[in-house]
Amino acid sequence: MSALVKANSNSGFPSLEIVFFRSLIQLVGAVIGALIAGVNPLGPPNSELRGWLMLRGFIGGLGIIAFFSSVTILPLADANVVFFTNPILTSLIAHYILGEDYSLTDKALSFVCMLGVVLVSKPSTLFTLSSPYFAATTTTAANTASDVLPASSDAGGSIMRALGVAVAFVGALCAASAYTLVRKIGKNVHFTVQVTYLGLVCTVMSGIPLLFSIQSFHLPASLNDWSMLVSVGLCAVFSQMLLNRGLQLAPAGPAILMRNLDVVFAYVFSVAVFNEIPDIMSIVGSTVIIGCTVALGPSQPEA
Repeated sequence: MSALVKANSNSGFPSLEIVFFRSLIQLVGAVIGALIAGVNPLGPPNSELRGWLMLRGFIGGLGIIAFFSSVTILPLADANVVFFTNPILTSLIAHYILGEDYSLTDKALSFVCMLGVVLVSKPSTLFTLSSPYFAATTTTAANTASDVLPASSDAGGSIMRALGVAVAFVGALCAASAYTLVRKIGKNVHFTVQVTYLGLVCTVMSGIPLLFSIQSFHLPASLNDWSMLVSVGLCAVFSQMLLNRGLQLAPAGPAILMRNLDVVFAYVFSVAVFNEIPDIMSIVGSTVIIGCTVALGPSQPEA
């Protein structure tokens, strides 16, 4: 899905529009799935439970918008790596909200994981921007920033990269909060209900700004454009259903660990499709982040 988001943004679609189509298709697919399963798409008539579902949808929607925005700014692999700090963040939030264990070892792993984020983000105060990889992958970002930054392209690229990393990290924080809420709601609702609320709330969140032209609406002009947008939505339907069901069956930390495979796929797509060749700092940082989240897994409690 993230590779399709990157491809859509390269075709001129603003991130909010991609989120809108993704969420609308997800909503339709989730409602159909709920009806097939014989459950009410809105869940049981419990106002408190529906309130938690709405909150889960809102926070999850913010995470999706932030992640999609970061993919349009950063190389695909780097955006995915920063976003997938969320297993560490999930464990931290689950500790304070759900009372799950968070040991000294877990805290140490969290700290090392953040060092991995620094290696991936390569802030200009610590790293130079002279590597061929960084120059190649920040040209577009630097050009985007040139209207407001009369400085060099390196300065523009550095600021845009820092912005992209910050947005991806906000997305990770929102995703971690949403996953914790999925655990809190637990098996009180069918997993298709959770996907329905996420699609519904996120459709409204992205649709209202588009309606008021905060980001211009780019009408798909060809069958290829439509197929790309629909494909994002279909990926969202199946991934969210599987993710929410998995979170109901397993503890939050280990369940989210399985999504670290996204990072591997992101690097494959980044190199093979978008010709974004990672430098050694990105590879080391990615290894640190994945290693920390994998090491965190065995310490999480059983469901």
